This record gives sequence, C-alpha cells and structure tokens, in this order.
Amino acid sequence: MIEMMSKAQQLLDLRADERSLEAGRRDIASDK
Repeated sequence: MIEMMSKAQQLLDLRADERSLEAGRRDIASDK
C-alpha cells in the first residue's frame, strides 16, 4: 500500500517537473 502511494507521488512529482519545464520553455520563447 505504501509502495503504491509513493509511486503515485513520484508520478505526480514527475508531472509537476514536466509542467515547470514547459513553463520555463514558454518563458524563454516569449523573451525572444
């Protein structure tokens, strides 16, 4: 049970990382 929760948390963290990366790319693109 705990393992599944930590795996779900890892997936959420990965998605949050991807979202912040996308936001960073958008910021860079809007600067140009």
